[in-house]
Amino acid sequence: MDIIDRTIEAFINSFNPEISEAELDDFKRARRIEDGGQKHYAFSVLAFDSLQRARDIFALMKAGNNTAQIAERLGISQRRVQQIIARTPLA
Repeated sequence: MDIIDRTIEAFINSFNPEISEAELDDFKRARRIEDGGQKHYAFSVLAFDSLQRARDIFALMKAGNNTAQIAERLGISQRRVQQIIARTPLA
């Protein structure tokens, strides 16, 4: 979580705590494109998208999908799913 995430979440939660995680992620991505750019204190859009893909993979794993099913659902290779799993810290 970076400064943009913290700021947006604090603002949104104070005005609309019912917003879905998907809506919040869409809003964050739009703000990042317009305001964050490639600044050193904010994730790049590419890094944000990579983080979201990892979240999607782990959510699908938690739902009981195997790597082949996840790959098909997300439109990426099974090898890429395995790489993301191996490289993502489970914090």
